[in-house]
Amino acid sequence: MVSASAPGKMILIGEYAVLEGAPALVYAINRKAHVVLAERTLSESLVEAPSLGIEAQPFVITPSGHVRFDPNAETSIQQRLEFFRLVYESLGNSFRQKQITLPPLHLSLRTDDFYSSRLKTKLGFGSSAALTVALVRGLMQITSSGQDTIEIFNMARKAHHYAQDSTGSGIDIASSTFGGIIRYTLPADPAKDDRFAERIPEWPELCMRVVWTGRSVSTKKLVKGVKQLNQQNPKLYGSLMDSLTEISRSGCKAFIEREMNLFLEAVNDFFQVQIELGRKSGMPIISESHQQLAELAAKLGLVYKPSGAGSGDIGIAFGNDPGIADQFALQAQKAGFQIIEVQAAERQNE
Repeated sequence: MVSASAPGKMILIGEYAVLEGAPALVYAINRKAHVVLAERTLSESLVEAPSLGIEAQPFVITPSGHVRFDPNAETSIQQRLEFFRLVYESLGNSFRQKQITLPPLHLSLRTDDFYSSRLKTKLGFGSSAALTVALVRGLMQITSSGQDTIEIFNMARKAHHYAQDSTGSGIDIASSTFGGIIRYTLPADPAKDDRFAERIPEWPELCMRVVWTGRSVSTKKLVKGVKQLNQQNPKLYGSLMDSLTEISRSGCKAFIEREMNLFLEAVNDFFQVQIELGRKSGMPIISESHQQLAELAAKLGLVYKPSGAGSGDIGIAFGNDPGIADQFALQAQKAGFQIIEVQAAERQNE
């Protein structure tokens, strides 16, 4: 029996532009996906997901490498395990390419940290990426095939892309793999160049307050909607991405060099271009909730932006005064929003 875990993430700056090669800052948080794997003597595997209310479900790997559940299993259960099915098929294929056949296993998957029982919803901290990375780590442990971080990243990114229709930059996979704070750039070839994920020390003087906007949204839907702007008006799309890229580059540099005013200015500028990107693409990147929180932050001298694709999920208020940041948190709560406590997480089991 082995266990493994991986942290979730929140993006500080660089959304959307990271897909075009811009640098982005991502922060691994102490909300983690956990997996426990045990070898079985029987021919079939079992998977359970207590976080989804799913008891142990039997499945087999077909000769063609597909995951096949009991055809008599409830349709709703199979639908809730669809992401696992796709990820596990991709990982099985990756291990076969290494001349390793996965044995029958009992897999227990837990993503409780990414759900709020009080709010009865999933929080937007990258649970699917964290679960994928944790699965890779666990499978590598139980097959005694090492724990090389670049290999973990590559296998997890490939599996996550397979399950998510090849959308996404891999920034969430990188955060779950490497932990800490990283400056991430879309890698041309991660096997040959590990500079795509540069570790950055924490910045204690930078105050952040994380807010749940009240609803979860589909990142894939928003990203695809923004990509359509590129098809309809490539010149406009290119101009907006150029702006986001330049601002993100400046923001990353300011964070690394501890230039507080320049970083806060970059966050605010990034938010303004996100507004324009949402308007031009027809995607609600800056929803009414995000706009309300941004105005609340501005009144207190803070800056604000969504973390991730926008519309719903989470946002972050930034500043350099803990007292003022706490005032924002209090006023946001009075306005009906939820403050989410997060801390930095390092590598998988820290």
